[in-house]
Amino acid sequence: MSVSEIAVLGGLLVAVVIAVGVAFRMKLYRAEPPARVVQTGPEPPARRRLTLLRRDPLALLLVAVFITLYVAQILGARSSIGLLGLEMREDSALRDAGLIALGAYTGAMLGVFFCSFVLRDLGALLVNGLVPKRIVKDLGVGLGWFVLVMPIIMAVAFVSTQIVTLVTQTPPEALGHETLGLLASGQGPWWAWWLTVGAVTIGAPVIEEVLYRGCLQSCVRRFLKGWGAIILTSLLFALIHYNVAAIRTLPALFALSLAMGLVYERTGRLMPCIVVHALFNATNVLVATQISSGSA
Repeated sequence: MSVSEIAVLGGLLVAVVIAVGVAFRMKLYRAEPPARVVQTGPEPPARRRLTLLRRDPLALLLVAVFITLYVAQILGARSSIGLLGLEMREDSALRDAGLIALGAYTGAMLGVFFCSFVLRDLGALLVNGLVPKRIVKDLGVGLGWFVLVMPIIMAVAFVSTQIVTLVTQTPPEALGHETLGLLASGQGPWWAWWLTVGAVTIGAPVIEEVLYRGCLQSCVRRFLKGWGAIILTSLLFALIHYNVAAIRTLPALFALSLAMGLVYERTGRLMPCIVVHALFNATNVLVATQISSGSA
């Protein structure tokens, strides 16, 4: 290990210690809204017990919305493939990936608007945190949480990478996600690169936070309070990425989801979660860009 690598690891360790110290000092680990925050999402039942979905119509409705949006996302991606004749060839993989992502997130957004219109009582939940007068404050909250949790996520990623490398006896890939690999390859027209970056840094954070925090976590916390809902939602969030992300990255994605789940529990709003998610993805895009520049 070189001197520069040791210095980076030392800096990361210091950042983690500071982040953990701040979290404990300010009691940010508590999965409950501060007294000054009004929780806008659906509240869990007073008694801590498992309740069948059929006994809780709102929970069943949230599951139905989650499935609807997930299916709308798949249909949007398949529509892009069929209408545009995308084949995912090696020479057009970046362009095709960007267009497929555009179709997927467009389909999901149409699903959000449809559910918000048809189910007016859930409309506020699905777009919670997107009210213009609160956006500036939410952006600041999201940025603050990102600065706090990013060192911890990086430390988790480093440890998981070392463990996987030790077990498999093979060096890890520089990038742990298919889309990042395509961005680093630099193949395809310039607009395809920007389209994919937009999908990664805007489309994915918005849609995934509506899905996992707005729908799924809001449903789960009607049965499990606080960290129980956060952990269960985060497990699913990480496992969903299994097909597109390297195994070594799943613990980091789990840690990321834990952070966003905690933010949602404490603020009751989606926008800070979206900001954390978008900044995390943007950081990875910057890493992919640096790798692409270094190999050019």
